[in-house]
Amino acid sequence: MNDTHKPPTIITAVSSTLMGLFALAGCLFMMKSGGPDFLVLTSILVNVMLIGLAVLQWVVYFRAYVDFRIDQLRQEQQSIASETRPVAVPKTN
Repeated sequence: MNDTHKPPTIITAVSSTLMGLFALAGCLFMMKSGGPDFLVLTSILVNVMLIGLAVLQWVVYFRAYVDFRIDQLRQEQQSIASETRPVAVPKTN
């Protein structure tokens, strides 16, 4: 196993979430100002897709993080197992 394995980056998930939130704020502003109906509907559909993308990015990030932690714990267990020596246990009659 590779000891230089790096944890997954959270930047993609955070940036896609922020992008979805800013687009949602723009959509709400457009709805408040009374924009054209087709433009508001298009904006709503785009926002639904952006929010779906953000959720997908978080799922991918958490799966990668869980895999990273499992791999890290396995490495620690293997290093502990290789360092321990079996101890002779005296027999009792």
